[in-house]
Amino acid sequence: MKIHALPLVGLLSLLAAPAVSAQPTPTPDPYSVPVTCNANTRTAAAALSPLMPCDVPTSADGGVPAQIQQSFDTFSWQSFVALNWPADGKTTIGKGAGPGGDAPALWQGWADALAVMTPTPPAWGQQAPVPQACQALKADAGVPVLTMVGKTPDLLTAATQPFDTGPLIDQQGHYVRYQILINKPMYDFIIGNKLNTKAGQAAYKPTQTPPNATQPMMTFPGGLQIGPVTPAQPVATAPGYEGAVMMKLAWKVMAPSDNPAAFHTMTALVYTPATATAPEACEKQVMGLVGMHIGNKVQRFPQWVWSTFEQVRNVPEAASVASLKATDTFNFYKVGCDTSKCPVNTPPPRPWNPAVQPFPNGYTSQITRVIALVQAYRDMNAKWQAPLAGSVWANYMLVGTQWPTQQDNKATPTGKPFPQFLANTTMETYIQGTVPQSSSSCIACHNNAVDTAGTPSDFTYILERATQ
Repeated sequence: MKIHALPLVGLLSLLAAPAVSAQPTPTPDPYSVPVTCNANTRTAAAALSPLMPCDVPTSADGGVPAQIQQSFDTFSWQSFVALNWPADGKTTIGKGAGPGGDAPALWQGWADALAVMTPTPPAWGQQAPVPQACQALKADAGVPVLTMVGKTPDLLTAATQPFDTGPLIDQQGHYVRYQILINKPMYDFIIGNKLNTKAGQAAYKPTQTPPNATQPMMTFPGGLQIGPVTPAQPVATAPGYEGAVMMKLAWKVMAPSDNPAAFHTMTALVYTPATATAPEACEKQVMGLVGMHIGNKVQRFPQWVWSTFEQVRNVPEAASVASLKATDTFNFYKVGCDTSKCPVNTPPPRPWNPAVQPFPNGYTSQITRVIALVQAYRDMNAKWQAPLAGSVWANYMLVGTQWPTQQDNKATPTGKPFPQFLANTTMETYIQGTVPQSSSSCIACHNNAVDTAGTPSDFTYILERATQ
């Protein structure tokens, strides 16, 4: 299936099984706490709220079947708004003191996944130890350290990489940096079960059997909404439980030519580990957000719900390249550059050494979006960008939401995800497309995740990062 080739109103005709199961009996995970949920996901109302949605109302709850994808996409936008709400809890999104109303977002207080996967993880709300090379910069407390230069933490050290991957180089020759964060329910589940160590993972005995499995498996807490929300009784809020949420973020170094009002920005310590030819290095940089993955565990969907967003000026669509004007500017595409000098959607030439910047010989990545956004996504984005107009957040767009169409199918643990392929140009840069087993699919890829003991780890690769 290809969502870019189909009108959303015809989606249900493609599904071989009911879209969802009945509302589950609330059985919150012991590491979850009650919350107030944003329940108004069915109507796709662009209402800005700091509340996270805990569930996805769909046709099984009395909604309109043709709107099922719209429900998931609205769930994504509601999550995006809630997560990017100012962390101070007092300011409205887009009304902060920074350019374009920017302000530190809620998720910037979440735990760094790589720091959690150590024998002595920092307590919730505390920062991990800062590398020696960064300490001399005397950054303010809480300034994050960015260490990843690829979607996978070991991009530069692994002998081989899955599929065709590599770093992403911006128009100034700088490496894009990445960050993986987890929310409190996910942090508590990992620490409470001692899954931050190899010994703890080996000793862990799962007790829950998810509906897409035949035996107990590791199961992170899933969000759920208590009590149905029906068309006859629509409500904006409802009691519930927030599930595990993990985020992957892509950042570019802000250049003098970049408009700070068009990016969510933060000051970060950009760290490069030592290599055989260079010592470790650290720079304090203002970074602009260019990509955001959100993996949200919803109890009814054991494969998680996957939402991906990008800065609107990241790349052009492949089909529109011929019509671009020389005055167009993009974060990861140079208009008018000959393909012999700017090979499209191709990893940079080796060696990859982030200690050497800008990238040698003036190289920059030349990226296009392979799967174009259909009109339904353009309309959805416009609907949510409208109330954010004038703020940094109006400069971000939803690329897609992937969800399981047969989430309880024990014979198909992935649940036959829709759309079949979904790629963020800052993270699945070189594996965009529609080729099974080669092109990007969040659920299909994460279905292979295991911990250090080789046990399935509930669609997250984070546990394999345990250091001891």
